[in-house]
Amino acid sequence: EQTIDRLKRKGCGSRRIRVELAQRGVAGADAEARLREALGSGEELAVALATARRKWKTLQAEDDPRKRVQRLQRFLHARGFPESVIYAVTADVAALST
Repeated sequence: EQTIDRLKRKGCGSRRIRVELAQRGVAGADAEARLREALGSGEELAVALATARRKWKTLQAEDDPRKRVQRLQRFLHARGFPESVIYAVTADVAALST
């Protein structure tokens, strides 16, 4: 639970948390149950949105809006968020900045 909370604070998604749990010897159904408990409905989306908003501020130097969105998507992917969450969040963040 401490590992999950720490990674959520760092802005990591379920895939990255699952990998960290496996490295610590927690895998399978136990890991999935802990993930479901820690990342309740919509919580992963909220973590991704907060992480994306912080990162978006650092990407303002990029002039091309498409490249900015692509860099944000790659960043969120590296943080372990699922694609469905990434696309929802980048659309939301990009819409707010226009």
